[in-house]
Amino acid sequence: MTHPTINNGWNKFAKDISGQTSFSSAGSFSFDNTFQIKTPSEIIKLVWADQPEKNRGPFVNSKTFFYYNIGQPSKKDITIYKKDLLSNFLTIFKSSKIKTGDAVLDKQYLFFSKDKLLIGNLYNDFKVFNDKNEFKDFVIDTELIGMNKFLVIQVNSLLTDEKVLRQFYKLGLSISKELNGGV
Repeated sequence: MTHPTINNGWNKFAKDISGQTSFSSAGSFSFDNTFQIKTPSEIIKLVWADQPEKNRGPFVNSKTFFYYNIGQPSKKDITIYKKDLLSNFLTIFKSSKIKTGDAVLDKQYLFFSKDKLLIGNLYNDFKVFNDKNEFKDFVIDTELIGMNKFLVIQVNSLLTDEKVLRQFYKLGLSISKELNGGV
């Protein structure tokens, strides 16, 4: 995965968003290689392994994480899952499930938020993203890290294409802006 064209795409993307890059290779404590892009309010981690972890079978880790600092914990939350049998079963009694009214989106994803306007305000951004994006296996959620709340997008694949990185990055920016009250 250290092919120069992949690194060039990641470095170009990092430069375009004024991000600083760092790389940590697999070692004795972690089998994962991590390419990280940091801006003052976002962190993007591209994680992949060269070999499987002990006792995990033949599977290697290959994921992409986008972290957006929302700041102080707010009451606005959002969670978006890919819709499948397991997610339907696990969320059957969750009361904050929201339908977008779009048959395609509602068939592919489960949307959760206590603020119904939040999903409505993000509908157009998510619709455009969904139409252009080929990676459908991802989770969007908020989590508290230290004293700050972060919007986290986890893509269950290593994104090697600069264009796809940009699509996820822009979606995350629009969601984090909406979580910050449109600021």
